[in-house]
Amino acid sequence: MTHITLLGKDFPLEYTVQVMDEVTKKYGGTAEAASAVLNDTDPADQLHNIVFMLSAMMKGAERRERVRCALWGEEYKGTPALDYETLLEIMNIEDLHNMADVIVEVVAGASKPTVDLVQDPKKNEATQ
Repeated sequence: MTHITLLGKDFPLEYTVQVMDEVTKKYGGTAEAASAVLNDTDPADQLHNIVFMLSAMMKGAERRERVRCALWGEEYKGTPALDYETLLEIMNIEDLHNMADVIVEVVAGASKPTVDLVQDPKKNEATQ
């Protein structure tokens, strides 16, 4: 899981299906969102696109962790996600410097399938 640090606090980012749905509604799809974050010719629009994506992915990470904790009967101890307006208020140019790359990294990482294989010991015995 990717984290960003703002005001000395770590915030996890996740590109969940819920976040993907929000992105699709706003941009039309993941590729269009990446283009808006990386290639928008209007710096103000690019800034707002980056902050929107960060906010959505922070919320996605928080929601995912809250559900995981609930499923396992654990107390949620994570950092609450920051909303869009709060991010606009606290972020500075230094914070924005590499955020577009981080966003693309999170989206690309979510696109990689992960499969856990568990071998059946009985099948292994039969084939040996």
